[in-house]
Amino acid sequence: MSTNFSSHGRTKPRGCKSFFTMPIETRQTAFLVRVASNVHDGVDARFDDEEASANCGKCVGYSSNNNYFAADPMKASATRLGLALAVLVFSHSVLSLDPSTAITQYHQNVWGEGEGLPQGSVQAITQTRDGYLWVGTRDGLARFDGVKFTVFHTENSPGLESNDIRALHEDRLGQLWIGTFNGGVSRFFQGKFTCYRSQDGLPGNGVLDIYEDSQSNLWMGTWNGLARYRDGKFVAYTVADGLAGPSVFSICEDGQGRLWLGTSGGVNWFSQGRFNPCALPDGWLNTLVRKVYVDRNGVLWIGSFGDGLARLENGKYTGYSTKNGLPDDRVRDVYQDSDGNFWIATWDGLGRLANDKISSYTKQDGLPHNRVEALYEDQEKSLWIGTHGGGLAQLRDARLKVYTAREGLANNFTKCVFASRDGALWIGTDGGGLSRFQDGKFTNYTAEDGLPSNFILTIGEDRGGNVWFEGFPIQHRTRTVFGDREGSIWVGGSAGGLCRYRAGAFSVYSTPEGLPGNLIRVIEQDREGNLWVGTNDGLCCYQNGKLTVFTTRDGLAHNAVYSIYEDAQGALWFGTQRGLSRYRGGKFTAYTSHTGPLQSVIFQILEDDRQNLWMSSNRGIFSLARQAVEDFDLGRIRTLPCVAYGLADGMKSTQCEGGTQSAGCRSKDGRLWFPTVNGLVVIDPKAITRNLRPPPVLIEQVYAGNQSFDPLLPAKLPSSAHELRFYFTALSLAAPEKVRFQYKLEGLDGQWVDAETRRTAVYNQLPAGNYEFRVRACNNDGVWNESGAAFAFSLAPQFYRTTWFYCFGAATILIAAWGFHHRRMKLARDKFSLVLAERSRIARELHDTLAQGFAGIGFQLEAVAAKLTEAPAQAQQHLKVALQMVRHSLAEARRSVMNLRSASLDNGDLGNALVETARQMMADKPVDVRLKIHAPARPLPPKIENNLLRIGQEAITNSLKYARAEKICIELDYQEQGVALRIQDDGQGFDLPQMTAANGAHFGLLGMHERARQMGARFDVRTQPGRGTEVLVEVPVGPNHSHTDYDQA
Repeated sequence: MSTNFSSHGRTKPRGCKSFFTMPIETRQTAFLVRVASNVHDGVDARFDDEEASANCGKCVGYSSNNNYFAADPMKASATRLGLALAVLVFSHSVLSLDPSTAITQYHQNVWGEGEGLPQGSVQAITQTRDGYLWVGTRDGLARFDGVKFTVFHTENSPGLESNDIRALHEDRLGQLWIGTFNGGVSRFFQGKFTCYRSQDGLPGNGVLDIYEDSQSNLWMGTWNGLARYRDGKFVAYTVADGLAGPSVFSICEDGQGRLWLGTSGGVNWFSQGRFNPCALPDGWLNTLVRKVYVDRNGVLWIGSFGDGLARLENGKYTGYSTKNGLPDDRVRDVYQDSDGNFWIATWDGLGRLANDKISSYTKQDGLPHNRVEALYEDQEKSLWIGTHGGGLAQLRDARLKVYTAREGLANNFTKCVFASRDGALWIGTDGGGLSRFQDGKFTNYTAEDGLPSNFILTIGEDRGGNVWFEGFPIQHRTRTVFGDREGSIWVGGSAGGLCRYRAGAFSVYSTPEGLPGNLIRVIEQDREGNLWVGTNDGLCCYQNGKLTVFTTRDGLAHNAVYSIYEDAQGALWFGTQRGLSRYRGGKFTAYTSHTGPLQSVIFQILEDDRQNLWMSSNRGIFSLARQAVEDFDLGRIRTLPCVAYGLADGMKSTQCEGGTQSAGCRSKDGRLWFPTVNGLVVIDPKAITRNLRPPPVLIEQVYAGNQSFDPLLPAKLPSSAHELRFYFTALSLAAPEKVRFQYKLEGLDGQWVDAETRRTAVYNQLPAGNYEFRVRACNNDGVWNESGAAFAFSLAPQFYRTTWFYCFGAATILIAAWGFHHRRMKLARDKFSLVLAERSRIARELHDTLAQGFAGIGFQLEAVAAKLTEAPAQAQQHLKVALQMVRHSLAEARRSVMNLRSASLDNGDLGNALVETARQMMADKPVDVRLKIHAPARPLPPKIENNLLRIGQEAITNSLKYARAEKICIELDYQEQGVALRIQDDGQGFDLPQMTAANGAHFGLLGMHERARQMGARFDVRTQPGRGTEVLVEVPVGPNHSHTDYDQA
């Protein structure tokens, strides 16, 4: 059978290119090309060796009906059974390491010094019950939460006496024991390290292994013997007690309670206080045993330094060495994972023993370093690998598997993948040619095998089962080839429009014929036979020779259509450059990034058996339940709950490939395949189960300002704590980058605060009170640890916010308010008193000036009336006096209002002023007025003089007006310490008590009393009816009192 690539001899329409298929037999369809992979597959039973060699890797006729590929039924059945068992195991233990998966397909993460590891040589690994991973290196101990390392050195950790960590073990009490190279053993408990050395009973300060037996005895292997620790005491055992060698490297216990020891001189088992020797396998030249390990079936495994690995079962040894596939005969560690795989750490790579077959994993395969020092499986079934200089590596069975060149793929840069009807997968690559994947094996074809190019962008299949593809130089851009049910081949490219090849003839459709654009990305046929064409400028439906165009104006999410899929209900789904569109019942519905976490560009749409849509994009792969779309349309949910898959799920790159057909496919077993720039991704939806393990949540640190507090104990924070910082973590090591957090400060926050992946919370300027900080987290599948972690604390108030300060402040305010009110009232009273005093003064002055003046004027007018006819000259004289009195009274009134000295005193002394007052008021009345002055007169203070004048004027007026006196005697007695004024008349007098009781004190009397009080004088009125009246005023004023002294006083 020969290989020939050729194009059809007919003239092609402009824009159509040459395509190639893999024909089954020598037909007239010379476009068809087939890659013969019989020798690579190992399934062609009809070719003899010579023929197989001649046709190996060549392109020959191909069809699903070709008898040349009738596989061996027994082999085919065995293959199907193996695949079924593999799927069963994977689905049962999705998080563990599936033994049927190649080591290179496990998802690997690596941490080195650049990521916070204290040193690149990892010699011990363990996980404590709280979920932390502890890593011992040659330069420090590290605690890892999946995101960051917390490093403990001798410099920052008292009680840790060496940075070279050789062994780690957590006992039943939760105490972490750390064995060091030369610093003894340290115990880490409740945040503190305690060190034990040779002086405490250890046989040596170099502790190489730590093991706790079924009786809670803690055994430690050292450079100088074995130690047992119990009840706080060490008991040492050495070669003298029966040890095979002085250095004990490894310790384990079997089901019978026997303790097995790997030493520098061979193997011992210890039982009932006695060491017993164990013979090594025949042919072992090296007695140094680095590892003894008892598996779950009670079988003992012995790893030697130079003679490989041995299994001791029923008294018989089975050996494994480089001859059996072991990477190296120098064995450092042995570990059995939860899936039954045996992992062997050697000096030249990592080995896996599964199904009695050893496969290796070395630096060439992706291991960070060939020398492996430590192995450990965590609670989430990830395998942790400590290397010598390459840091810490994690292997886990990811949800998505990736096939790369390491598994046989032609090139990691895959452009398209297509599932043919015979169950084979065809993968086009970018520069690596074509790969066929069938029965778990890859067969690759390149230009050397007859392909026209190593760049394969599109693959399709016609009605007859022929596989079509195009290979071309890089400048060509053919994007899609599709075979419809009627037997036509449809081809689309970057600029040539839509071409149809049928019955040996080409037809072309482009924009003049109604196509929305000439760049064709995808072609599909629905169940009704309609052909749907996705272009860069819209969607086109070809039906009965007619083209119907749909664009964003019709509801399409975007005019650039990348993928088309028809679901079981007949709805059409379109992946566009800006989201997802559904066409149902003649109507488009668009779903974009605004309706949920949909990616903008959707390269391919596939569906699994659970009615979930799987879509690829330039940012990874995501799934969406079709029922969720229905719920969204009905308003039951607000956003579309997409599940995203990326690097954390096993992808080596989130950049999927698309824009050509086919950008993904579903194989017969239900698995989904997507091309990416770094390998071919496969998803088995049936095998994906949720991670139901909620992550442990811990509050690691609490800071109030620069002061730290123990997060495990309630705290009383000072009032100066203006800024509070909480550092927390959740210990899910499978996909720590997908762990999300929510926190709430009880007493302040009403709802949970969504922190996403942030692991800190900060609060500023909290009011005083009692609080509880709570944090919870969910794992990569959204399973929440609702209880989370909490830290209770109280915040003391500032002194100005305490109760006593409030009471003091309130009292101060009340006192101040009372004082202000009191002062205000006093001022008001004083002001009122001043106003009242002024009013009283003015009233007195008016009374003593105007009233008395009016009284005198009255007397003069009475005289005028009496003399007017009889003695006009005298009447005129009285009128003149009255007029003078009017003027005088007005002047006195003005002076009184202005509080000025009386004009009478300005013109004379006090005595003469009083006499003048009496004279003016007498008119023609026959009244005898006498003035007596005792002792020489002297000047008095103006106010005293004025007040005495007013009192005297009032007394004289009363004598003339009311008492009708005939004699008035005015006496002034200038004494040494005062002055006395006495005015006495012989008038009719009055009953003073009776007048006061009946009408209250007379205003004149009140005025005299008030003036006397202002001077501090003694005032006395003596009167009786018919016996006259005497008014006496005694003013205490010394002879040396000046006017100024009195005014200031």
